[in-house]
Formats: sequence, structure tokens, C-alpha cells
Amino acid sequence: MLGYVVGFLLLSAFAALTLFNGKQIEATTVDLSQTKIPALITAASLKSDLQVQINQLYELYATNDHAAFETSHQSSLAMMKDNFSKLRSLDEYKSHEAKLLEIGVKQANLANNFVQVMKQPEVDWDAAREALSAFSASANAMSQELDSLVKEVSTKTLSSAQNSQQLTEQLIQAGIVLAILVFLGVITMAYYSHSQVSKPLKAVSSQLTDLTNRRDLTYRLKHFSYDEVGDIVNSTNRLLEEFQKLTHTLYGTSEEVNRTIKSLTDITEVTRTNMSERNHKLRSAALNFMSDIESSSKTNGVQKDIDIELHRAQLKFIQSHLKDIDDGTHAADRNTDVLRDSTIKLQKLADNMHDQIRLLNF
Repeated sequence: MLGYVVGFLLLSAFAALTLFNGKQIEATTVDLSQTKIPALITAASLKSDLQVQINQLYELYATNDHAAFETSHQSSLAMMKDNFSKLRSLDEYKSHEAKLLEIGVKQANLANNFVQVMKQPEVDWDAAREALSAFSASANAMSQELDSLVKEVSTKTLSSAQNSQQLTEQLIQAGIVLAILVFLGVITMAYYSHSQVSKPLKAVSSQLTDLTNRRDLTYRLKHFSYDEVGDIVNSTNRLLEEFQKLTHTLYGTSEEVNRTIKSLTDITEVTRTNMSERNHKLRSAALNFMSDIESSSKTNGVQKDIDIELHRAQLKFIQSHLKDIDDGTHAADRNTDVLRDSTIKLQKLADNMHDQIRLLNF
């Protein structure tokens, strides 16, 4: 259980670190893609536009071709305005905005002065050189300010990239540590399962095999631990105790049934003997009584004058009692047979109990 809790905590910590670092990496990526990298690109474009404007002014100074200059110059001015608009929307521009605007206004005025000098019918080349020199100095100042902006943005970009790299390295390191911990956890769980589960279960299985070979319900399994395997051992021992109690109960019941069978057998034999003796005595007495009646009807072998109907009634009465005696003998025999059948059934029940006892004793 402890291993599951530790594993859950480790996974939760790694998930939290992944979520936190992922959010930071995502924020850094968005900042780089939407602010810093566009600022670098825009600053580089402005420097390029500035160099193009310088080249156009020098070309005008060299050729004095106003038509070609106007065409190219208007195009470069539009590109510079567009780049300035892009740069103005970025946060990195805020700290350089005032100076760049100041230099930009000054530079536009100097460029216009140079163009006006070059448009004169008679060009004052000294004034033109001075105006071009002033424009070049202003252009250099703007270039330096743009370089400062680029340097600042590059430093922040590098810092953000390094921070993002550090966060990524943290995730990689955390993943490696987690993989090592998982590997160690698997080894620990395998060892624990072998020592605390597999090995005790094998011992319990060996003891159960030994119990089967012993065929002895008094044998008890040894207790190895207090976990689930220990519960199995305790349950098995309780089951053996119940089997042992049941065996004693069945054995006592079987002995009681055997004693009952013996008693019923003895009672059956005694009852049969007594009934036979009593019926024999009754039949002998009835026969003697009939003989006495026959004798009383004669005197010295001569038939006496007696009431024939009374004589017949007496004989019929005695014969009916003889028949009742015989019927009673047969009924006693039948009852004895029923009692014998019941005794046989009880004997089978006793035999079944002995079989169950043998099964419980394996």
C-alpha cells in the first residue's frame, strides 16, 4: 500500500512540474514569437530602410536625377513608416520611443533640406555636402539607437531562451529521475512480492500437501505473517478445527446409532421370543381346554346328552381365540420384520457416517 502511495505522489509531483514548466515554456514561446523576435526583425528592417535612404540621397547627390529619386524615395519612406508602425506596437519599443521619434523627425527635416538644395537651378554643392553630412550623422544616431534596441531585445530573447532551456532540462532531469525511481520501485515490488507473497504462498502450499499426506485433522498450518497470506493460514486452521469438531460429532452420532441398533436388535429378538412363548402357551391352554370340553361330553366313552348348540358355541369360541392367537403371532412376526428393516436402515446410516468420518480424515 505504501508503494502505491509513494508512486502516486511521485507521478503527481512530475505531473505538477510538467504542467508548471510547460506553462512557462509556452509563455516564453509566445513572448518570443509575438514580441521579441518581431522586434528584432522590425529593427533590422528599419536599419535596412535607413541604409537604403542614405544610398538614395548619395545617388541623388551623384546624379541629380530627381525623377528616379522621387520614385525610389517614396517607396522607401512607405516601408519605413510601416516598420515604425510595427515597432510602435511592441513593448520593447516603449523605452526607445521618444529618442527614435526625435531622431526620425530631425532626419526627415535634414533629408528635405538636402533635397531642396539639390532642386535649386544652380546647386550649391558645398551646402549639399553639408546637408548630406548632417543627414548621415542623424542616420548614424538612429542606427546606434536601433542597435541599442536590438541589443536590449537580443539580451532579453537570449535570457528567455535560456530560461526555457533550463525548464526543458528540468523536465528531462525529472523524467530521468522518475524513470530511475520507477525502475527501483519495480525491483522493490518484485522483491517484496517474492519474499512476502510468493514465498509464503509456496510454504502454505507445501504445508497443505503435507497435511494431505498426514491425513491428520489435528495438524495446523504455521503462521508466517499478518497480511493476506496470514489470513489464508488462519482461515485454513479454523476450517480444520471445524472439520475436527464435525468429525467428533459424527463419530459420537455414529456410536450412538450403533448402540441404538444393538438395543433395537436385542429388543426385537426378546420380543419375538416372548411372543412365541406366550402364543405357544395360549395355544396349548386353548387346546387343553378343548380337550377338556370333549372329555366332559362323554362318560366312560359314552356320549352324554348335552346341549348340542352350547357345545358348538363353546368349540367355535375356542377356535376363534385360537385363530386370534395365530393372527397375533403373524402380526408380531410382521412387526418384528418391520423392526428388522428399520434396524438395517439404521445400520446403513451408521455406515454412511463412518464413510463421512473417513472422508473428513482424508
